[in-house]
Amino acid sequence: MSSNPDLSSVLRTLSAFAKPASSTSPAGPGPSTHNQHQRQQPPSSKTYERKPPTPPSTDPSSITTWPSALKHIMHLVSTNASFAANIQHLIKSQREHERQWWSGREALIAKQRTREEKRKKVEEVLKSVGAPVNTPSNPSLGMGSSHKDSKEVISRENATELLTYDTKVYQASVDLSRSMETELRKLGVPFFCLNGALTTGSITPASSASSKEKDKEKGLPEDELDLLKRRVLDLLVDLCTD
Repeated sequence: MSSNPDLSSVLRTLSAFAKPASSTSPAGPGPSTHNQHQRQQPPSSKTYERKPPTPPSTDPSSITTWPSALKHIMHLVSTNASFAANIQHLIKSQREHERQWWSGREALIAKQRTREEKRKKVEEVLKSVGAPVNTPSNPSLGMGSSHKDSKEVISRENATELLTYDTKVYQASVDLSRSMETELRKLGVPFFCLNGALTTGSITPASSASSKEKDKEKGLPEDELDLLKRRVLDLLVDLCTD
């Protein structure tokens, strides 16, 4: 009987050790806990270690040759999504303006054609009742004016009206071109942001070979600069058009 208390004491002691073990075992390092820990870790370093595109080492305002310009533009397009988006916006804007201008011109021509048809109908009605055919648009032509004279006057009026429209479109296109050049300069597009100190006056065809070489040593001639700008524009359209 005296051994019973000792047995009870041993059982209580074992029970005391068992309880902490059972309570702490879930927090112990096991396979499930390790997997859970892995799931709670932040994303891979590939996600948060991305860096903005490294700008090209060449200053675009100092580029005066096509190979350097090509390399710079390819770098911008391939590494800078914002640059490509801006170029796409400029291309889209220009094409929308061109469509509007063309649609307006076609509408004006259609209006002139309709006007001519209405004039012919009026003349036919007047002739059917024996009335003389006048030309209201030209007071200098009297009652006896011929149909040929009337038609020539209207043709001149239509041509003048169309020329006025074309002149306005031309001026609008010049303004748009200047605006786009400003945007391309801000984007750092070669030849559009060229340092003014690196340009010279236009080279005339009559200039000697030696004088042309001397002028090129001083800077990029303006006429050659214009050709390079057009070449850059063609490249940007090819690279950035959807």
